[in-house]
Amino acid sequence: RAGVVLPLCNVNGVACVLFEKRSCHLRAHPDEVCLPGGLVSMEDDNSIVGTCLREMEEDIGIRHSNVTVLGSHVVIGERLHVLQVLLLLLWFAS
Repeated sequence: RAGVVLPLCNVNGVACVLFEKRSCHLRAHPDEVCLPGGLVSMEDDNSIVGTCLREMEEDIGIRHSNVTVLGSHVVIGERLHVLQVLLLLLWFAS
């Protein structure tokens, strides 16, 4: 299972999606633009929502205490090799 965050923020009065740009020094998917997220950690995460919030803080530095969860959607499909992915929509005050 994995979690992906779709973070929305306010930029000059306009709701915007915040993406991250991966470092060019990473082994997997270097220098790509993406959404924060990753695989569930059995040691660190109490839930898949917890995975999303942890990954968001690790990837883009936004603390879970600064966000409001707006909704979520589970995606399961052949293209994902039957991997269950939770897409978490949230708002944060920028």
